[in-house]
Amino acid sequence: MPIDQCLDVDGHQLPVADHLAAVGPRVTREGWRRHVAIVSYILRKASEEGEVITPQRLIHGDELMAELDVPAGPELGRILEKIREAQAAGEVNSRADALELARRHLEQSAASR
Repeated sequence: MPIDQCLDVDGHQLPVADHLAAVGPRVTREGWRRHVAIVSYILRKASEEGEVITPQRLIHGDELMAELDVPAGPELGRILEKIREAQAAGEVNSRADALELARRHLEQSAASR
């Protein structure tokens, strides 16, 4: 599926703008596939169960900005997206887990520069 299209599930259009806005021009095929897999899973479960359960956000952008000195912008969006995906996959279950994931992401980003 082309990245610039929407995912059509049961006749409903799900915009991918949120993911693309968070990742920006650095979107990768693997990241895109993972995002689509998560969205597909959530929609399939919602269809089976008849309702959508949105997990409570573990951490907000302003908290990351204050605690990890992350400036507002695309990098903050990428971190929040990574946390949300990890939470949906069951890899992150607490605020502390989310902060640790954000720290690792920032360290890896700094090391790759």
